[in-house]
Amino acid sequence: MKVSENQQYEPQPTGWDALILLGSFILFPVILLPVLWKFISSTHLNYRKGYSYYQLTNCLIGGYIFIVMYYFFVPYSEFEPSQRANKAMGLALAVGIIGILIVAVLYGLRLRANKRFYTLAKEYESLVSNGLHSIEDIALHVHQPLSAVLKDLQYLLNHKLFPNGIIKEGRVRLNAYNQHSDKPGMESTHNMVLNTDETPLETTVPPGPKSHECIGCGNKVMLNPLESLPCEYCGLPLTYT
Repeated sequence: MKVSENQQYEPQPTGWDALILLGSFILFPVILLPVLWKFISSTHLNYRKGYSYYQLTNCLIGGYIFIVMYYFFVPYSEFEPSQRANKAMGLALAVGIIGILIVAVLYGLRLRANKRFYTLAKEYESLVSNGLHSIEDIALHVHQPLSAVLKDLQYLLNHKLFPNGIIKEGRVRLNAYNQHSDKPGMESTHNMVLNTDETPLETTVPPGPKSHECIGCGNKVMLNPLESLPCEYCGLPLTYT
């Protein structure tokens, strides 16, 4: 299915979303609580707002089926089959109308949140491409909290924008991997040109900087050989390996 331009930065559905939908059919009250908690706890994340509305919608769709089936098999079980079916259909219609209105509102909020983040992502892209790499300065330009901008840029760096980019020391660094991966190749070519005699010299290229991912928060940092630094976001030690 073709994704509209404004929706292209929304996170992709995962197996958790399928579990929410299927689980709501069976245990709607139990599934609803963690979904609401996740929804409320992630309201400050610009990139996730639209996706949170999507998850809540899935939960309510499953909850609609749960409510109808529950009343059909439990409270309405004492009625005659025909009366039982009529009551279940009436309940399904009433709850369905309310549910459609709620889902329509959530869908509108989802589109609005995704459109807003799309606009933000384009602003980030423009600012970084024009040489503004300080996260603090970017936050001032887009009028967003520093923590929100940091999360947005981490998401875009990891999934959608700025290939081979990392965040280090409060700045966005582009093509961090390409710059380092190109150097050994250039040195190797240089050595091949120099060592063209009958007894070529053995050359050992020293290990260069490598990107290491923090196991605590996923932040990526470039480390030099024998270098060890604490993660600037969660404090876990990162050691060159």
